Amino acid sequence: MTFYFHPRSRRFGLQAYADIMREMGKELDFDVFLPVDLKSTADAYELKAFLPGVSAEDVEIQVVNGVVTLSGELKVERDAKSDYILSELPTGKFQRVVSLPSSVDADNVVATLENGVLTVLIPKAEEARSKTIKIQTK
Repeated sequence: MTFYFHPRSRRFGLQAYADIMREMGKELDFDVFLPVDLKSTADAYELKAFLPGVSAEDVEIQVVNGVVTLSGELKVERDAKSDYILSELPTGKFQRVVSLPSSVDADNVVATLENGVLTVLIPKAEEARSKTIKIQTK
């Protein structure tokens, strides 16, 4: 399993977390942990993930019952005959599952992949959107 941790992360105790996630990945058969950002606006959720070198055809997005699943594979061409001094580019299968805090309109999800950044806009269901209530005065 490949992580996007800085080498100095050991100093901050993140190595233990990375080790646990690596072991979990072995059991789940995923090679790459995919970090994401999830932002909430009044009308939608915006999910972003870095997917450098990945084409849109190599990513699958599912939204079912308020759960978003991103899956695919990061591929890096490496010459097997070369002696690498460093080989840190993440490669392999990934799957990231994110539960959303409120119901969504799965029929109107829009996803774009631009410059290696996947952006998924997931509209909130009408009943989950925030509403401003005007106070009536007498």
